[in-house]
Amino acid sequence: MAVDLRKRAWAGVREDLDLLAVTAERLGVAVYLVGGPVRDALTGHRVADVDVAVEGGAAKLARALAAETGGVAVEHRRFLTAEVRLPDGRHWDVTTARTEHYPRPGALPVVRRATMAEDLWRRDFTVNAMALRLTASGPAELLDPTGGRKDLGAGILRALHERSFVDDPTRVVRAAVYAERLKLAPEPVTERWRRAALMNGALATVSGPRLGEQLRRGLETAAGGRIVRRLAEWGALEGLRMPTGLAHPRAMLAVEAGRKKLGMDAATAGAATLALAAGGPGAEAATFLALPAFYAQACRQLERATVLCVFLLTVVTISEVDILLASLTPATVLAVWAMAPAGARQRIEQWHAAAQGLALAVTGEDMMAAGIPRGPAVGVGLRAARLAALDGKARGKAAQLKVAMTAARKAL
Repeated sequence: MAVDLRKRAWAGVREDLDLLAVTAERLGVAVYLVGGPVRDALTGHRVADVDVAVEGGAAKLARALAAETGGVAVEHRRFLTAEVRLPDGRHWDVTTARTEHYPRPGALPVVRRATMAEDLWRRDFTVNAMALRLTASGPAELLDPTGGRKDLGAGILRALHERSFVDDPTRVVRAAVYAERLKLAPEPVTERWRRAALMNGALATVSGPRLGEQLRRGLETAAGGRIVRRLAEWGALEGLRMPTGLAHPRAMLAVEAGRKKLGMDAATAGAATLALAAGGPGAEAATFLALPAFYAQACRQLERATVLCVFLLTVVTISEVDILLASLTPATVLAVWAMAPAGARQRIEQWHAAAQGLALAVTGEDMMAAGIPRGPAVGVGLRAARLAALDGKARGKAAQLKVAMTAARKAL
């Protein structure tokens, strides 16, 4: 099947793919776009990543691409892979077509060179086992030996091997991610293999950081809450060191709406989702999974912050909301929004908009120049100026300095 790379889905990476094809042809190697980018394009999603495989040496192509772009090639010889780090901060993954075997369940694979067709059969699911042969001229040719395109069209998630979840248990997490993000239903045999692997303790055979890498990819998407819910339904949370019961299941599913309302990023939403899923014990899970520190911090803060939903219904001014929320991380604020009733959510949104746009005109240096000695009183004064400014009672520098000085003198 020929695939036209001039369609809109490829617009963001078309120049990159042209460079890859021309460079590979000059070197005399066959290069294929593989996995997620192919799957995304076939479902009409815009392709953002470049992940290619080479029949031959990945390192040779990576070095040539680095020379062409002014980037840096980083080789990982054990796995026959390389990475091209581009000057603009992006990166391309370049892999030698390979087969693999696992010396024991959960271990990292031992790999050897192979054909592209053999490479595709080693992958996790049929929808990820497709490749496009890139050429310098003409359309790309789809290689689909496992029937991934048909499964994608039918909405089916199909694992490729009976030992798939045993050899690499991170595929349990990936299965939940694909099921929810791509709306794919695991077919019965895949479900049987997944259940058997979990019953036999497969997740305990793989390291926390490897599990955490896959979980974070799911948490930081619009489907994050649904992914965690599915993992809970599958009985997989214990293997992730999370409580088996979800702490705030309904709120967890509201995180994406809150992220949009508050203008927060995907990483913040991921941490809020974990906190709502696991509560305080999620801090231990975040450490085990090697997630960023703000994930654990959100979990710890949420234990104390749940009561704020009640207080937020009683506040009147923006400054009162600030007193309740200013010490919380953005992820915890988002989690509180997700738990809160409609009236409290509105107050959080109003406060967040005001706080984001606030830049105090008065500084600590201004206060010390006006006679306040260096020390805690300066902080007290600035805090008072902030609260007054949030309520619109101190709009300029002079007004803010007056409020700050009055509060600081009382604190001396």
